[in-house]
Amino acid sequence: MRFNIYAIRHTREAKGWTQGDLAYRCGWTVQRISQIESGKENLTMKTLEQVWRALGFSGDMSFFVEDGKGD
Repeated sequence: MRFNIYAIRHTREAKGWTQGDLAYRCGWTVQRISQIESGKENLTMKTLEQVWRALGFSGDMSFFVEDGKGD
């Protein structure tokens, strides 16, 4: 399963948040958010869920999951 890291950044920016804002809401460092958004950190489902909730979402996380079609 692949995660759409661009959707994380896009959603964060659409909310007008900095990486620091998201890091605070996740309880992480800005460096970790930067690594996630740049694809340098391998995301787990648990990490993705933390970001998802920090961005104010609940329920289906399919927006952040790529199905591999068209790859």
